Amino acid sequence: MPAFRFSLEKVRSYRQAVEDKLKQELAAALRQRAREEALLAEIAREQSARQSQKHTGRLNISEAVQASLYLDYLAARRQLQEERVNALVEQVEKQKERVREAMRERKVMDRLRQRRLEAYRYLQGREEQKEVDEVAVSGYIRKQH
Repeated sequence: MPAFRFSLEKVRSYRQAVEDKLKQELAAALRQRAREEALLAEIAREQSARQSQKHTGRLNISEAVQASLYLDYLAARRQLQEERVNALVEQVEKQKERVREAMRERKVMDRLRQRRLEAYRYLQGREEQKEVDEVAVSGYIRKQH
């Protein structure tokens, strides 16, 4: 009996390659999200530190205006960064779903391959048993004559 060959191996391999590519893209999206979240945390720390600063001594109006403008800038920057992080969170979730779908498609092919391999092994076992039976029968016939 010839060696087992899965006729849809190229399809299975293609699906595996698609899954691997999507996993790499997911990893990149997760890294990007982590970077953006770290930046957001840094902006929040800076904003918090600036808000908690106490002015000591005489209050200079230009410094107070400058500090207020900087806090407004930090608030706007934080808002923008939160929007970026939220967009990346959504992108990561979509990418996770694409990976799950690719895994399902690949697993379908893996299960089909496994079923066909089991069928092949069953037939191979039957062929081997036929050969053993034929040898046993011919040995029996030789002993009878």
